[in-house]
Order: sequence, then C-alpha cells, then structure tokens
Amino acid sequence: MTLGDQLWSLGRFDEARTMLEEAVAADNPKLPMADWKLAGAYVRSREPERALELLLPLEPDYGDQYEVVLGIGLSYYLEGELTDAARFLERAAQIRPASTSLLNALGDIYGRLQRPGDARRVLEQSLALDPSQESVKKQIASLPKPQ
Repeated sequence: MTLGDQLWSLGRFDEARTMLEEAVAADNPKLPMADWKLAGAYVRSREPERALELLLPLEPDYGDQYEVVLGIGLSYYLEGELTDAARFLERAAQIRPASTSLLNALGDIYGRLQRPGDARRVLEQSLALDPSQESVKKQIASLPKPQ
C-alpha cells in the first residue's frame, strides 16, 4: 500500500492503482486505508461502481473519514445519483474544509436539483478560494437571480 501511495503522489496513477489493487487483494483487515485509496483511483478513472463496492462497506465504521465520505459522494455524483451525492459531499465538507472541486461538484448538483440559491452559495465559496475560475463565474452568471 505504501508503494502505491508513493506512486500516486508522483502522478504515476496506473502503477499506483496496480499496487493498491494488490494491497486490497491481500485482504488485510488492518489496512482499510488501502480500500479507500483504491476507491479514489476508481473515482479518478470514472469507475464509480467499483469505488462504491469498496467504500459502502467501510461507511459504518469509517463514516467520519473524509476520504470515505468524499469517495462515496463523488461516486454517486458520477452515477447521477444527485440526492445521495449531495448528502455525502455535504458531510465531507463538514469533516474537512471544502476544496474548490468539492464545492464545484456541489454547485453543479444543486443546480441540477433546481436549488439555485444553494448552487450560487457554494459556487461563490469556490470562487472566493480561487477567483481565477472562469467557468465558475459563467456558471454563477447563468443561475437565476435571487429574489
């Protein structure tokens, strides 16, 4: 698992994924981190169903672990399960300060769920973190004006 983590940090994602798959296959109950790291690789490669297979069984014991909650939320988002995605991404934002990518995902979800006020709120938070996001500025401008 350590080698997979190091390879991931170096941007060698395919090699890292292979190493993490080997760590998970070893089925060491003392290494749940290997599962959530591999799930992150699956999310990155847009394989949300594989990520959920690893993460959902961890959720009862690791429901306060940012990587688990974020991974479940992003997996549901990729699957189009927007209500579930929002619920988990909101939890992730409570565990750790939200990144622009988490806020942008929530903004998209809220917009698609017809919650323009919430979409505007999180997208403005994202823009405050990184004002150079032109696509977020356009997304905010396209939202209905608050009444």
